[in-house]
Amino acid sequence: MQGRIIVAYVVAGLIVVAGVVLSLRECAQVVAAFGPEKFPTAAEFEQLKAEGNAIIVQIEAYKSSHGEYPASLEAAAIVVPKADYGGWHYMLQDNGGFELSIGQYTMRSPFTLSKVNGDERWYIDN
Repeated sequence: MQGRIIVAYVVAGLIVVAGVVLSLRECAQVVAAFGPEKFPTAAEFEQLKAEGNAIIVQIEAYKSSHGEYPASLEAAAIVVPKADYGGWHYMLQDNGGFELSIGQYTMRSPFTLSKVNGDERWYIDN
């Protein structure tokens, strides 16, 4: 933990050295970004799954209209909810399907939650 705080202060110092003047509040936000890991509660996981399912409904609607899955969420004009944990990620697969996931292995989100089209359940990898 102390190592992360030291890194945050170094990063904050580099920002100031680079010519950007930060208020104490902005410095505190930079330091907070390097804080302890944030792992979702059970209720937060359920909320993430609900958001992901809503995104999947839109992806499937796009496929119904266009005959194939979109190249990206942006290409399909699918607006995803803003989320912590690195945001939502969409990836086409070689078999013609897709995977939707959130989270990444960093100090801010030490997990991934993912679902592959056709699967009934979400997978948590931590």
